[in-house]
Amino acid sequence: MNLGVESGPYELRVGRSANGIVDSAEFEVTATKDVPANGRTYFSKTRTTPVE
Repeated sequence: MNLGVESGPYELRVGRSANGIVDSAEFEVTATKDVPANGRTYFSKTRTTPVE
């Protein structure tokens, strides 16, 4: 199994269920990154900037 994140717009939704979404935020991943099978890590440095 290959892990990775593709660049593009995403929406994060938070709630107790699909019918109970209480908040959401849109963000964009600006670069695609593949994670090699022998070097998987589930935590990485991130940088966020406000969207106006």
